[in-house]
Amino acid sequence: MTRGEGFLIGLLCAVARIPAATQSAAPGFGLAVRATRTGERWARSFAGQQPFVSYQWAQNGWLCERILVMTLTFKVDAKPDGLRLILTRCHLFGVPLPQALHPIIQTLESECDDRVSFDVTAKLPTGHLIVHYRGTLSRLTP
Repeated sequence: MTRGEGFLIGLLCAVARIPAATQSAAPGFGLAVRATRTGERWARSFAGQQPFVSYQWAQNGWLCERILVMTLTFKVDAKPDGLRLILTRCHLFGVPLPQALHPIIQTLESECDDRVSFDVTAKLPTGHLIVHYRGTLSRLTP
């Protein structure tokens, strides 16, 4: 995992509880998904650090994700090379932000041989990196 640099990025990452940068997402990346009353709780952990938690749910054909006080709404775009999430709306404290203030989020998830590969990048509207992580997960069977 890589985090951007600078005071504003550091403050944003601290508030959102995005962990410090690590040398590699694998093998130290973990994902725990738990069903909630309204959707799912996703806890992403990097190299044993405190998990980065978000909440996801489906709403009117959109995928919504809440990270503390920010709610992101994505269009899910399935293509032959994998699944992409396209940010369409962003709310901060429940107030819709204009498109020019949306973070830039790029995602790609794909599956091969019972493993899921992911590549996620988030940037400020200015293009400055907030966080980038990628890796591969295997499904754990009970």
